[in-house]
Amino acid sequence: MNATLELDEQLADELKKNTIAVSMQLKKFGNTKKLDEESHAKAAGAISASTDRIKATEVIVNSKHPAYKAVTSHISKIKRSFIDQTVSYPEPTIRLMNIDKLDTFQADIDMAIDDLNKLVDDLNRHREEIIEDARLSLGTAFKPEYYPPTFTGLFSIEVTYPTIGPDERLKQLNPKLYEEQERRFRQQMELAISETTTALATELERIFLRISESVAEGRTIRSNMFDPLNNFLERFEDLRLGSRPEIREVVEKAREILGNADSTAVARSATARANLASALAPLSENISNFTQIITSRQIDLSEE
Repeated sequence: MNATLELDEQLADELKKNTIAVSMQLKKFGNTKKLDEESHAKAAGAISASTDRIKATEVIVNSKHPAYKAVTSHISKIKRSFIDQTVSYPEPTIRLMNIDKLDTFQADIDMAIDDLNKLVDDLNRHREEIIEDARLSLGTAFKPEYYPPTFTGLFSIEVTYPTIGPDERLKQLNPKLYEEQERRFRQQMELAISETTTALATELERIFLRISESVAEGRTIRSNMFDPLNNFLERFEDLRLGSRPEIREVVEKAREILGNADSTAVARSATARANLASALAPLSENISNFTQIITSRQIDLSEE
């Protein structure tokens, strides 16, 4: 077995030992509807088009309405936070989370659900206002039946912790089947490592590129220029799941470079900018090459 595969198996074991599967289901009341046949025909006729070549929808709730936007923004924020705290797993809707984060994560979710319920209550208070705005804006396309009597229950955050991996009872019932399922589970973990590594490396490469271009081209150096990289480094350290050493080395080197960089000097001195660009360039190149190697590997999850 080569070193890369051995490392993947080690990381897969680390991921299996230190993570729990988590699934998040988000539900929200959609603010668009397909036009009914009559309105669709009118819309197509207005531009002398055939109805089968025109797709048309109507916006039944103004997405910029403060109450509606507050609800959808809250849900989007929770989704982003969930993605940032977890790593991918090759099954739809499932991700992996560090088991040490479980209690804090669940407490945050409980609070987020409470906040969502309050925001939906506020949205309900604006229901008539929202409907009247749609009535005035949509004209003959307005349909009162599109609006529920209440928005309660139409927006939700649900988190579950599904079981992954083979059922331990198979060891006694069907050892061969258990071995097959265990092999597949290990491959799924290895694929999770590959997907996570690729995502981290791609993001890091993109951040390096933006910073390097800004520095090399002598653009105005603002105090927040390094914020994306610092945020990435903090999230990387917090996540610390199945991270390959190649990325860890680049992250540690980037942290060292940023720690030694004088933002004032970089902003004022072409020489300082050139030195910083030279220091970052090899890291960006290393990550780019590493990403290409990882993405070229294929992990087959099909049954043998």
